[in-house]
Amino acid sequence: MTAVVALLFTGLSLRETQRQSEIAERGQMTDRFSRAVDHFGSGDVLIRLGGIQELHSIARDSERDLPAIAAMLSAAVRKLRSFEAPCQYKRIDMETKALLDALATVDAGASVDLSNSCLHLMSVRHARLRCAQLQFSRLNAAILTDADLTGADLSSVHLGAPDQPDTHPVGATLTGARLVSARMGRARLTHALLQKADLSNADLRGADLTGAYLKGAKLRGTNLTGTVLSGADLSDTDLAGAFIKDADFRNASITRESAIRSGAVDTDTYKQTTIC
Repeated sequence: MTAVVALLFTGLSLRETQRQSEIAERGQMTDRFSRAVDHFGSGDVLIRLGGIQELHSIARDSERDLPAIAAMLSAAVRKLRSFEAPCQYKRIDMETKALLDALATVDAGASVDLSNSCLHLMSVRHARLRCAQLQFSRLNAAILTDADLTGADLSSVHLGAPDQPDTHPVGATLTGARLVSARMGRARLTHALLQKADLSNADLRGADLTGAYLKGAKLRGTNLTGTVLSGADLSDTDLAGAFIKDADFRNASITRESAIRSGAVDTDTYKQTTIC
């Protein structure tokens, strides 16, 4: 009986110690978060940069705080790179770069909302932006090599001439973007402007490219298995070695047969995957 009571007492003591440790750890995290937010809201850009790094560190340490931090960092990007037509930004400034680098490494899913943002020349290799919201954003000449954009929303609404993207007020544009080896399975790219974009060896299985403008794009070795290309403009597109099994070419500028004559391969099998 004495041994049993001692064992129970020890178990309860350990549980209480663990609870107190968790409370203390959460208190420390709250203090870190409050300090980071103060720095993030500073009027001094150098202090703000420090706040971004502090929030990034907390996001990596605390899954509980990740969605809120991703939302804050995203809002800051949208404020700095507000959508205007045409986008006048010629480069990515230091603060926007820090924000994008932080968002691209925490894998926060749909909490990353960069919609309606001017992100021309954005360069983040190996970015983890699964299920991110990028509707109506401008990503011309962006470098997203090896990025994970699985399930991301890069859709747009066409309101103007596709070969003159800056003549209409909204539209996800990726003209000249480098998306080599990017993972974009089941991404939403309806009416996206991808003229001369490089999607070589990218994984676009099950992606929705309805009405997309892909004139002059590189799709060499790209996996288009199960991809919806209905109404897409694929003129002058390099399809050598592209996999087009079960791809939907209805009303596209070229037929499946034309794609095969251009070097596409009607093999591979689309597999449903969980993305978010």
